[in-house]
Amino acid sequence: MTTFLKRVPPLAWVDGIAILLFVVIGGDIHGGVRSAGVLRTALFLLIPWYAAAAFFGLYREPSWPIFLRTWGAGIPVGIILRQIWVGRLFTRATLLFFVAAAVLTLVFLIVARWLADLAGVEESS
Repeated sequence: MTTFLKRVPPLAWVDGIAILLFVVIGGDIHGGVRSAGVLRTALFLLIPWYAAAAFFGLYREPSWPIFLRTWGAGIPVGIILRQIWVGRLFTRATLLFFVAAAVLTLVFLIVARWLADLAGVEESS
């Protein structure tokens, strides 16, 4: 297992941490952070994110256009899956959550990548 973890590109860790921070901060703002809820919400975003990243090759050939494609595919799918899970797909709250989550995940991801760049984190392992 540790061999696998060592082969995960550093930017994949950065992206995952950014998405997890988004979920934790959002959970705190909306009524407290509970580990099961954080984990479930994070997985709804992380699984589609990494699936889209694999599909577009984000960690093989990192670039801003591929990053934006990954974000544009992975995050909306994750948001929709989460809303289906909580039973609020066709509500006004879903539209508000969709817009806020889409914009804020993009901000979290860009800031995380910017900080990683400042810290000298390399794009691939």
